[in-house]
Amino acid sequence: MSDGSPPPEKLLHAFQHYLYEHTNGQMTMTGFWGNPPLISRPHILDLNKKATWSRDGTDVRAMHLDFIAKHICTNACKAVDLSTLVEIPWPPAKPKDESVVEAKPTTQSNNNTEEKPAGSKNTRMESEDIELIEIVRQGHQVLAQRHA
Repeated sequence: MSDGSPPPEKLLHAFQHYLYEHTNGQMTMTGFWGNPPLISRPHILDLNKKATWSRDGTDVRAMHLDFIAKHICTNACKAVDLSTLVEIPWPPAKPKDESVVEAKPTTQSNNNTEEKPAGSKNTRMESEDIELIEIVRQGHQVLAQRHA
């Protein structure tokens, strides 16, 4: 991998870097097969063992470390302002600041507006989220049928 590599290859490697950085070291992807623009069967490497795509017996941590050791940032990584690739400890450390408010379930008031604690995130699934999950499930079913 170098600045002289084909653009699709550089883009895929930059995407791996982007995914790793923007999930705070939790995941990346590897195993890109096919010819652009059709890429198939990527492997999602997720340190969260409860993730849908986690595989028993796969040493994801070792694969992450191998990815970090072998990744070479090209002009594609620089173009999207990615930092130098370094290991990001996962799971992330919990904040020691006790003033941080944990998200609590939302409650409904009489006027049908949600009341949320300060600093909480919206944990309610919107219809668009549910539709996207259904699309992913359908994709998993199609892939399972093709490999059966």
